[in-house]
Amino acid sequence: MLTRRHLLLTTAVTSALGLSAARAVALSTEPMAAEDLQAMRLACGGALSHAELMAEARLFLDGQVQAGERAADYSETIQCPLCACSLQVVPEIRF
Repeated sequence: MLTRRHLLLTTAVTSALGLSAARAVALSTEPMAAEDLQAMRLACGGALSHAELMAEARLFLDGQVQAGERAADYSETIQCPLCACSLQVVPEIRF
């Protein structure tokens, strides 16, 4: 005979297994298509395209120098989120 407790336990376990299997399928990565990669590189091709990123990083670094968290001659390497190029940032504040 099927008891209520057995029915609820079986349903809960089955649901949990089903949800965990669905989550695992949803977390997958795919390589970027060549056309999309080329479009991103074109969008981030010149020095002017990195000006905003450099300004934000420099402002953040200046704040750290003012707070005494970093030395005035400290430099930071950041990576562009679009083209993955490396950019060297130095603070503008000098004491």
